[in-house]
Amino acid sequence: MIKKLVAWLRQDNDDQPREKAPATPSSTNNDLYDSTSDPEQASDPVEVRQQKSQYPEGGLAANLVVFGSFCSIMGGLGLMNSIGIYQSWISSHQLRHVSEGQRAWIFGIYNFMVFFCGIQIGPVFDAHGPRWLMLSGLLLYVATFVALGFCSLYWHFIIVVGVVAGAATSIIFVVPVATIGQYFNVRRGAATGLAMSGGSLGGVMFPLIFDALGDRVGFAWTTRVIGLVTVVLLLVGCVMVRPRSKFRKQSQRDQSILPDFKILCSPAIFLVTAGVFFIEWGFFVGLEYVSSYALAHGIGRRLSYLMVVFLNAGSFPGRWLPGIMADKFGRMNTLLLTNVLCMISMLAIWLPAGSNVGAIITFAVVFGFASGSNISLVPSASVSTEQGAIYPSLRGKTVLITGGAEGIGAAAVELFCRQGSNVVFLDIAESSANAVCDKIKGIEGAAQPTFMHCDAADLDQLRACAAKTLEQFGRVDVLINNVGAAGPKTRVPTSEVTPESFEADVNVNLRHQFFLTQAVLPSMREHGGGSIINMGSISWRLPATGLPIYTTMKAAVMGMTRTHAREFGEWGIRVNSIMPGAIATQRQIDTVLTPEYEAETMEGQCLKRRLLPAEVARLMLFLASDDSSAITGGSHVVDGGWCGDT
Repeated sequence: MIKKLVAWLRQDNDDQPREKAPATPSSTNNDLYDSTSDPEQASDPVEVRQQKSQYPEGGLAANLVVFGSFCSIMGGLGLMNSIGIYQSWISSHQLRHVSEGQRAWIFGIYNFMVFFCGIQIGPVFDAHGPRWLMLSGLLLYVATFVALGFCSLYWHFIIVVGVVAGAATSIIFVVPVATIGQYFNVRRGAATGLAMSGGSLGGVMFPLIFDALGDRVGFAWTTRVIGLVTVVLLLVGCVMVRPRSKFRKQSQRDQSILPDFKILCSPAIFLVTAGVFFIEWGFFVGLEYVSSYALAHGIGRRLSYLMVVFLNAGSFPGRWLPGIMADKFGRMNTLLLTNVLCMISMLAIWLPAGSNVGAIITFAVVFGFASGSNISLVPSASVSTEQGAIYPSLRGKTVLITGGAEGIGAAAVELFCRQGSNVVFLDIAESSANAVCDKIKGIEGAAQPTFMHCDAADLDQLRACAAKTLEQFGRVDVLINNVGAAGPKTRVPTSEVTPESFEADVNVNLRHQFFLTQAVLPSMREHGGGSIINMGSISWRLPATGLPIYTTMKAAVMGMTRTHAREFGEWGIRVNSIMPGAIATQRQIDTVLTPEYEAETMEGQCLKRRLLPAEVARLMLFLASDDSSAITGGSHVVDGGWCGDT
């Protein structure tokens, strides 16, 4: 039984198990050159699986992670949210002869450890996932509550509460929230807030246990009872807080577990980090000292202890209601409003409260509600700051992208929306396209894209979508001819190619690029310029076997690009092509990225890692922007050094 449980815990939790295509000579060298949706495969079972969102946004696996996080945080952050009770008890019992300044060091070190350890916990989570971190947090909490009952001297509390409990809380603070981020994007604020509300319930439950048992059985046994409840809750979390996908962990095992402080070079991340630093600094003043404040102003011990309960009761809706608001109105906007409310509650209610019991209770409830978002929104708000380079020239530009529902195309849609561009993307995979739109709804500050259903091999549909885009936006500034296909029907030797299959491959890999360019060319000429980006491939350079028409068409893309660059240059229109290598799109991960093929890829590349769709899409941003105003007629390779040039 134990062996089965351990084996189950060692599994990674994905949406569904996926089969990989066999590593045959005719397939292992080819699938990774497919740039986006394949019209030939839209009805295949593999294609149906690929049409899921990058983030499930719900479902059994995701909801179990939220529930496991809720339980973990109820136990782990329950201690943090009721720390004021311990501070008050220790001040009036074990350490009553120690000065207030010295006692403050215990809880100062605790708070320091809670946040400082996160610097190291984050990289370890990225490299190894949540499992062993959760177990480590559980063991540290066991050590905390076992030792806490025996503490009697000042240095005992420094080590047990300040160091050990601080490190344990830090792990449970970081890991469940980070795991939720693998399952939710659009609903991340609501999911995180719901999980973090467990800490508020713990902050209500533990002080009540302390109040009921403290005088009756003593400090030692009271802490052991609370410790037992905490361990049970954390065991639930250890079972249910599991990473989303196996491929993500495999791709990250070789990365460093050391903190990367270079991320602070980003002004957005630095400012958010500095802001959170001061937010948390102010947050713990109210949480830790509301009970001591009440005691110091002559309010009875029991009612003073209950101030922490009132604060956490207010914090419970304050964890998840702002999360729901944040997904609609923006995470930073909501965080700003709740922190203004925190400030008002301190200045207008707490400072003049004195010995007024009603005022102190009112402060506890209002501050608890307002400060609850500091815990639930900060992680999800921080995630949304990283978008790479910003190109002001792309804001308000109309960008037309073919094959934007998956892979490189989906990454391009997201990045251009982050730049504030008016993005129209065409695809046949409606469910995947809707998932892209839903994801972008959750990105603060991003423009919402427009999706049009279109089979790129059908020229009538293609021209109709171009006309509709011009009618709606008045112009097309950037055209990205991204869609292409290297599906099973293209993987045949030259001797088996028929006129019909030849024509089908030409239509989906080259013809649509030519005629969509033709459709938007008058608009670009009229407005005095534009940028056209054609998607090629390094497959013809290797050369790849088993794809005779696909590789021929991708070579032709480079010739067409240079011809159009020369022809359109006099009108200020730039034309470039991008030649991706082995890009780890979801389709490739699902179908051909076997260990054997990945080893072959790593041997060919100079960079010994997977290449991501966003890394190709970032080059699209640059080529579309005014920053590349003198670049045209080029074929730009993104292959990790496999071929290196054209």
